[in-house]
Amino acid sequence: MSADLLELQRILSLADGFILIPIEVDGPDAARALAAMVDGAEAIEPVDDEGWGQLVAHIVNAAGAGAGAVMVVGPARGSPGLNAALRLVNMRRDSIVAALARPLLWCGPAEFLKLTWERAPDFWSIRAMTLR
Repeated sequence: MSADLLELQRILSLADGFILIPIEVDGPDAARALAAMVDGAEAIEPVDDEGWGQLVAHIVNAAGAGAGAVMVVGPARGSPGLNAALRLVNMRRDSIVAALARPLLWCGPAEFLKLTWERAPDFWSIRAMTLR
């Protein structure tokens, strides 16, 4: 088991409420494999602009769905729907934090994490250190 995976498990075991954890992965297959290794993780993986349009609703709806982490899986390439979703995530940052009250794993390639930083700077400002 990698040191970063052990560190993630340690962070999750100590988390009490919301924490945003960016995780750089090579692609969606690696994110799915990670979701399978994280106990009780619920993955949200929008595949089109319509799905990205519902991202905030999916995150907020996950609030009462379970006790494990929620994982958002993002792509290497942006799209108009993803850009709009990130703007909304940025605007709804405080309501996401208040509603979720559990860890949020923000997973994707470096390009997805960079796009989040660019399009949702207020949301990104509450993150923990990036794991790889």
